[in-house]
Amino acid sequence: MAQFSSASGLEHFLLIGGAAIDPLLSDSPEVADWDIVIEDDTFNATAIVHALEQASFTVGSPRDYQLNLDKIAVCFPARHPTVGTFDVAIVEDLEFFGPFDVESLSVAYPAGLVIDDHDAIGAIKAKRASLIRPMERESPAMLAKRLFVLAGKYDIRFGPSSATARTAESIREGLMSDRTPPPSLPAQAACLAKFLRALQRADRPRDLLDDALDSRLLLGAVPPLDAVVRSPSFASAIDRSDRLGSVDLLAAIREIDRDGTCAGVAAALGERVWDHV
Repeated sequence: MAQFSSASGLEHFLLIGGAAIDPLLSDSPEVADWDIVIEDDTFNATAIVHALEQASFTVGSPRDYQLNLDKIAVCFPARHPTVGTFDVAIVEDLEFFGPFDVESLSVAYPAGLVIDDHDAIGAIKAKRASLIRPMERESPAMLAKRLFVLAGKYDIRFGPSSATARTAESIREGLMSDRTPPPSLPAQAACLAKFLRALQRADRPRDLLDDALDSRLLLGAVPPLDAVVRSPSFASAIDRSDRLGSVDLLAAIREIDRDGTCAGVAAALGERVWDHV
């Protein structure tokens, strides 16, 4: 954190995500990356990007994050071989990060103050996830993607009989509403990437697969994928390995998808570059 602060020139920011939460849950957390949030309604990333590049960070292109056509954030990734990998979001209002209670905790730098207004720790321990903002203020595809990630990480069930069932149902209704445009191919590819990663990360990947199908979230977020992963062959690909990370799940999907139903989404996934999504 101190090294990032020095390199970026930022004296104050929030740490969110696993890097903020996991040290409060474990004595030996594994931090893969650091999620940084900066409040600035001008969305000016130029000076920060320049400073990081001068400090030998590799910085991805900043891009807008929009909600109902309004820009609410500018996001970009930054990576340094020894300091680490950072996902940086410049937001107009701090209320826009973390749509679920389980990910809403933050730590203020440099004070070290833990901010947990929505009891993220309690939700994680209870293995449930709830939305902390009205559905209409969110992208349903993004919410489905985030729920897959959180379910895989924290062993949260979201099928019809779970504590998170109502949340999943709200997201499904948003995805399938006549007022919601179908997810774009890049959005579907991003969701597919996170779903596969969540399966690999989950302690019980079959539970995650069952919940994604039974809740119909996968059908709404990545329509071509639903029928393919319902195949017994996909479940067998999961069951064949004790370490799912060693299984090429995308290859399994392509093997099952002989008629090319998922070809467009798979191609879009292959064209994705390293970014914060």
